[in-house]
Amino acid sequence: GGGALSAVVSRGMGYIFGLCAGFVRNQGQPRMAAALARGRKSGKTFGLMGGAHTAASSAVRALRGGREDPWNGAAGGCATGIVLAWEGGFLSALQSCATLGALSYIVEPPKPSS
Repeated sequence: GGGALSAVVSRGMGYIFGLCAGFVRNQGQPRMAAALARGRKSGKTFGLMGGAHTAASSAVRALRGGREDPWNGAAGGCATGIVLAWEGGFLSALQSCATLGALSYIVEPPKPSS
């Protein structure tokens, strides 16, 4: 659903950003190879972030009967933190979950009252 689409779009945007950054930062001979490698790495990271956030926040929204509030974003942020920090171990993933979940909760725009 939305998580897969978000992952694809985010990955594409991340690839473009990484590719551009690779060209700017690498002035030597293997410039193209370095830019492509940076684009792939950035694309993967952005794809994971966008997909995890959208999938988790959509799932939480659905489980809560469609409620729109900052808790959906917090769940998405937590999932993103886990995905990004998983290779660092459980404690790292837990800390990243708490940090990105709290940040997402804080920056979630308030919804108008019905």
